[in-house]
Amino acid sequence: QQDAVTAQFKSLADDFQNVDLLNAEEVAARIHSDGIDILVELSGYTTLAPVAIPAAVMHPAPIQVSWIGYPNTTGLDAIHYRFTDAIADP
Repeated sequence: QQDAVTAQFKSLADDFQNVDLLNAEEVAARIHSDGIDILVELSGYTTLAPVAIPAAVMHPAPIQVSWIGYPNTTGLDAIHYRFTDAIADP
């Protein structure tokens, strides 16, 4: 669903792909075919996890990072890094 945050992200991106209706395999294939170098996974273990996490496990980008959707590690070898701060990770 498009909201103000989505509109802001779209305005800041060179290209924005809506993948709401795709399954994990299709999302991973799109990421790979688009040549994404660094994938920042934003959903973590939220309601989007049934698509986002399995797509990340397929390792569609050379570097994969998690941020904001889950304050701890995902526990996945496919996620190479995570952005954190002193509050989430004292």
